[in-house]
Amino acid sequence: MAGQRKILGDGSSNRRIFADVDQNSIIAQEEIFGPVVSIIDYDTVDEAIGIANNSDFGLNGSVFTTDLEKGLGVAARIHTGTVELNGSPAGFGAPRGWREKERTRS
Repeated sequence: MAGQRKILGDGSSNRRIFADVDQNSIIAQEEIFGPVVSIIDYDTVDEAIGIANNSDFGLNGSVFTTDLEKGLGVAARIHTGTVELNGSPAGFGAPRGWREKERTRS
């Protein structure tokens, strides 16, 4: 896969970690089943939110932070069916769903 570099994974297992991933690349945009992590760098919180929302899919998202108030604000701006904060799963009564990007009909 061009544009990223594998930093873990040797062929003896399915575990893979990729760094320097472009947010528009296939590995960032498609669902990959298995223990795979894609690392995408960002400089600002707004840029991170833009990366998180740059997908045709959006079943679940996660925010990790030491500032819970700021984390809740970021979570509110992520367009996914559910958002976890610091690894806590969504509550039993939390809304479920997914987002599919609006498509223009020709």
